[in-house]
Amino acid sequence: MAKQNKKENIRKPSTGSSEDARRLLALALEDEKARREALSSLSSIAKTKQGRKETSARLDELGRGVLYGLLHVPDPKARKNTAVLLGALSDARDCDALIAAHQAEPMGYVRASIILALGNMGNGALAYLLSLRLDENSPVFQQEKHALSLALSKLSSIRHDFISLGSMREIALRTIPGFERDLYLEALQRGLSADITGAGEVTASTSDYHSLFMMRAFYEALIPIDFSLPLEASQIASSICKADIYGMLRAMHGCPGPFGYRVEIRGDMTHETRVKLARGIAAQINLAGLINSPSSYDAEMRIECGGALCSIYIKLHSYRDERFSYRVQDVPAAIMPPSAAALMLRLKSRMGGASRVLDPFCGSGTLLFERALAMPCRSLTGVDVSRHAIQAARANAQKGEFKAAFVHSDILRFRHSRPFDEIYSNMPFGHRSQSHSANIRLYKGFFEMLPSLLTESGFAALLTMEKRLFRECLASSPALAVVSEKGVETGNMLPSLFILQKER
Repeated sequence: MAKQNKKENIRKPSTGSSEDARRLLALALEDEKARREALSSLSSIAKTKQGRKETSARLDELGRGVLYGLLHVPDPKARKNTAVLLGALSDARDCDALIAAHQAEPMGYVRASIILALGNMGNGALAYLLSLRLDENSPVFQQEKHALSLALSKLSSIRHDFISLGSMREIALRTIPGFERDLYLEALQRGLSADITGAGEVTASTSDYHSLFMMRAFYEALIPIDFSLPLEASQIASSICKADIYGMLRAMHGCPGPFGYRVEIRGDMTHETRVKLARGIAAQINLAGLINSPSSYDAEMRIECGGALCSIYIKLHSYRDERFSYRVQDVPAAIMPPSAAALMLRLKSRMGGASRVLDPFCGSGTLLFERALAMPCRSLTGVDVSRHAIQAARANAQKGEFKAAFVHSDILRFRHSRPFDEIYSNMPFGHRSQSHSANIRLYKGFFEMLPSLLTESGFAALLTMEKRLFRECLASSPALAVVSEKGVETGNMLPSLFILQKER
């Protein structure tokens, strides 16, 4: 009968009240037979804010040391449940007791629970967890490893703050293929040591990472780690471990981490192969201070594959790239800001400091803003038939503090008092924005209007996927001449950039 009463007392529904905490703690401390289940029930009520508050308050009354003693009782399941309870309470005062229990604990599955509890203890547990060297021969090695990974994930911040490179490093800057020479020349003008290292790639040597972001015509910066490796998880993981990525990140951020990372595979392979390779690499990166955390990470471990070989890069996600922070709103089919910046870098020699600038299909205004950032001008005007696009462009102009006029109108009905010196546009493609049949009317009307939009010495830089339609309309416009045509790779598409001027 007494045994039955004890079970009923433990299993009595818990509301997280002070009385529940008092009752269950008494059972855990005073009754060995009821201890396991009482501790488990306490852990359940400690998952709620009220239950955690009441349980912790009752422990403070008794002295938290009474619970610490249960971390060393003969029953391993009771020790495990005590660790689980302390983890649920998430009180940093319990950190030292959990560390001492972990050091004394002979059972692997109990150690795993203590490690998980330490993950809720705040920064006080960080140094200890980072110093742990798990026994790979233990039958519960994988369980402990998983627990350590989860604990460190809880302790890692969403993002650490990048401070500096710390030393001279090579940085691969990626731009639009075919525009690498423009970026290379700008790097030299800024006093950087640089080389063209591939289509769309310039590698610069610097100790000042921030200085690279004075340039706008690249879309990402990568730190090279290794090249021409066999495309095998073990080889890639080994190279990453030898490169001391943790030491690199620690120096760049001025703190011990831990640092979250994700493995990103680029190359021609099936999704299943990609996932398997990424998981295989992460499983073999056994570096203290680095956590495989695909949802929250400081660095991306980029694996770029070509055939049976691959290269490894690190991309820092902890660096706050503010170059394009003006773009707070977007529209479908909009050009990416780094691509727009690359186009402006290429066209800079044609620009004038007193130019009147127009984008007849302005979207969210990106081309106009990058034009203004490339060189001052007299005025910026954007026209778009979409009210949403005009609203987005105005919001972006306000954020970036650009002086620009945006007109909600079909360009074919647009009225202007004076022609423009420079016209830039990412013209409707028909692939993402509207149909080809609609573009036929639009392009035909626009080409009839274009000569009147341009000054005698002005030019138009027009990007389009409708190349055949563009050429057909151009052929019917004898007042316009093609200065140049160049294929451009942007956003996984291959439009052409046409530079036009009035026939002279």
